[in-house]
Amino acid sequence: CGARVEVSSVPLSDAVADLVAGDPALIATAITGGDDYELLLAVPAERAPDVLAAARQSQTSMAEIGAFVPEIGLTFLDRDSRHHVVEQPERRPRPAMGQ
Repeated sequence: CGARVEVSSVPLSDAVADLVAGDPALIATAITGGDDYELLLAVPAERAPDVLAAARQSQTSMAEIGAFVPEIGLTFLDRDSRHHVVEQPERRPRPAMGQ
């Protein structure tokens, strides 16, 4: 199985939204950077309305950004549901603790 992410639905801070507005290519860094400390929650599609309602009731910010799909891989879609290519920078492995 894989996942589909609707890029325009990913919440951004005001500062990041301003940066992306000035340079749309920065969206790739914003959605793959990894230092935003947000939680990702997977919920069965039929339960999503209940979970979103509970979040609103508890004044918890929550956004639906995509779905799991049968196809293997991660697909990013733009506002027009076209594939949005996201290049991830090469990542170096972290040294083991104590080294």
